[in-house]
Amino acid sequence: KIGYAFTGWTDDAASFPAAGVITENKSITANFEILPTKTFNELKSRIEGGADKILISENITLTDTIYVIGEVEIYTLGNYTLTRDASFTKDLFVLGEDANGDSSILSGSFAKVTIKPIEGATLTIDGNKSNLTDTVVGTAFFMTSGSTLNIYDGVTLHNHKKLGNEKIFNFK
Repeated sequence: KIGYAFTGWTDDAASFPAAGVITENKSITANFEILPTKTFNELKSRIEGGADKILISENITLTDTIYVIGEVEIYTLGNYTLTRDASFTKDLFVLGEDANGDSSILSGSFAKVTIKPIEGATLTIDGNKSNLTDTVVGTAFFMTSGSTLNIYDGVTLHNHKKLGNEKIFNFK
């Protein structure tokens, strides 16, 4: 499983030995533990590879677009930030298309991203607008038809500015 480490087999909630002779029919369960995501390359490869859960465990600088064509939940147990690199100007996340521009709908799936830190934790997605070296032409989340973005308590989107999108919105 992408983004997970195999931790062993269990047989009726007991540890199942890795070696030995099986003398009767048994149902065993493979057990996995989610791997912490600490780098941009891990984040990108896990999401684009189809991981269903991403545990952010370090601050990460986003240096390229991440394409989401399936369903993924991004969460954290602490307080971390995903920050746009000062020289990166394109979309941070594209939901519903791969890097070739092919729609996930054509393959029968809808992109869905859920960002949900555990209670008391935070995840900030920082557009880094005050440190950018070029004009941003991409968004934080570019969503194609049929895609879904769910954002929960503890998530902050800030410092995002896209060329031609300088409107100020006041939400009440």
